[in-house]
Amino acid sequence: MTDSDAFRIISRDLAARLLLGVCIVAFFLLHGCATLIDEHKPAPKGWPILRVSDNIVSGWEVQKHCYGYLPLAQKLIGSFPMACAEIRFDLGTCNIWRAHDATADILEHEQMHCRGLSHPGDTWAEDAWQAYQAAVAAAAIANINR
Repeated sequence: MTDSDAFRIISRDLAARLLLGVCIVAFFLLHGCATLIDEHKPAPKGWPILRVSDNIVSGWEVQKHCYGYLPLAQKLIGSFPMACAEIRFDLGTCNIWRAHDATADILEHEQMHCRGLSHPGDTWAEDAWQAYQAAVAAAAIANINR
């Protein structure tokens, strides 16, 4: 084995370790994003008080209801949601779906979504509320024009 062969092997090993380290750090950073709520930003103006239903179900049932809400980056690293909140403005409801082993912190997190709070940097609450209000307004205009 020559010195350049040894250098290539060491370089490849270091690159692999660096990549593994970056992946581990990225996993923990992305995983943490799913657990934070921006409590400093208020709910969107006019956000309704919703009837909250807490559904404790199997892990499979949680995936059925919640996996679609998981960000792509978290899906790519193999994350699975422990809970989610499905909001129906038209019915005035917020259904929380959580696994049997979900902690009280997870329930509190989902209840905050029911109150219109989002993850830092996320605008889903504002977007959903504005879209619903626009749909209601459009329906009202359509009824007037009949």
